[in-house]
Amino acid sequence: KHMAGRSVTYGDRIQLKQPKSQGFLGIDIGQAPREEPTAKRIVLHASRGRPVAFRIMPRFKYLVEGHTVCHQDRISLVSTEFPGEYVHAHMGFETRSIGVVHEVHLSTNSSTAWVVENFFTYGQQSRDKVKAGDVVRLYHPYHGAYIGVNPGYATVLLEPDCGALSSTMWVIQDENPLSGGLVRVKNSYSFMHLVTRK
Repeated sequence: KHMAGRSVTYGDRIQLKQPKSQGFLGIDIGQAPREEPTAKRIVLHASRGRPVAFRIMPRFKYLVEGHTVCHQDRISLVSTEFPGEYVHAHMGFETRSIGVVHEVHLSTNSSTAWVVENFFTYGQQSRDKVKAGDVVRLYHPYHGAYIGVNPGYATVLLEPDCGALSSTMWVIQDENPLSGGLVRVKNSYSFMHLVTRK
């Protein structure tokens, strides 16, 4: 937390946290990835730890350690636990339920370049403000119920408050799903159902 709010520079040790699950990007050495058995599986860990730290490095040599990491830079993520191994995206494979899946794992292959996209600025990360990408429930005060979905019939309905039902959870999306930032009055947004992804 002592680093919060300051610029990230090449060579820094970082941890990557997924806001929805609150999990940290880490490594599972007990399982091999499906498509590359010599690599290590990338997983989400519930808490911080040694295997979840990476060094952020420039993908190309015209940038060096100590330079500030900027929006749209191409970067490499190098494991601090396994030096010389990189977060790598394997070519996609087809699945019945989802379609094409690109497996991410830790590999000695350094060819993958990741692009830094600004989802929302550090100053906007407040639990008091609603942001694109947040998971919300839509409440109808007159009926005392939440808007939900019956997946079996693909119908929208009102459900009484029965705890955090996944059928009543919606993701706020900007017109560009990769855009983040604060939700603003008069702007247009979509609500994607968390379970059905529709």
